[in-house]
Amino acid sequence: AYNGFLRLLLAIPKNRHQNNQSKAYHLGDSHCLSYANNYIKIRDQEFLISPKVIFGAKAFHFCKDSDNEFKALTQHNLRSIPKGSVVFLSFGEIDCRHDEGIIIAAKKLECHLEELIKETVAGFVTWFLKENRNNNHDYYFFNLPAPVHNKDLSQQSNSEVAMTVKLFNQTLESLLHTSSATIINIYNLTSNNRGFSNGAFHCDITHLHGKILDFLHI
Repeated sequence: AYNGFLRLLLAIPKNRHQNNQSKAYHLGDSHCLSYANNYIKIRDQEFLISPKVIFGAKAFHFCKDSDNEFKALTQHNLRSIPKGSVVFLSFGEIDCRHDEGIIIAAKKLECHLEELIKETVAGFVTWFLKENRNNNHDYYFFNLPAPVHNKDLSQQSNSEVAMTVKLFNQTLESLLHTSSATIINIYNLTSNNRGFSNGAFHCDITHLHGKILDFLHI
């Protein structure tokens, strides 16, 4: 699956601009590879995006009280880059899939979906903000792209995924409202009027391609 994803990304030209040495570091699951080695403009300054992928990482892993390999690897990456760096964060898409994460957990625990989303996102955000007390990075949280309508799933399953993504993004934006972190809203650029992908930027059923960066205003 990753081989196919990388082949799709390599076929899309990079948005290379000037020879700029400033870097923005992108931590996340496989979604951070969508923007690897592309440039992004932030407040009129260009940054080359350098990915630091943590395969399989979920927002759930950071909301847990106990330590785990995903926290450890993320912590190492955050502490190994220069303090005060521009850092992009992409986590949560795996949590919102139909067959794992929040939807399945809510059914097993017999709790409301919205309640579990709030608990997950709050723990996730809290961990990153606490970790940043010593690093003083400039955080930019990517919200989740609108999901592709999956023809192999029922209408109910597709609707559950779309609703989970929407609630996850709303909760993330609400929690970061009073923090120094910034939301990068890719949901609005990728969503149609039903909450599913408009097809403009997806390179496969899960991932986006880097062309969306030219449409972001930060």
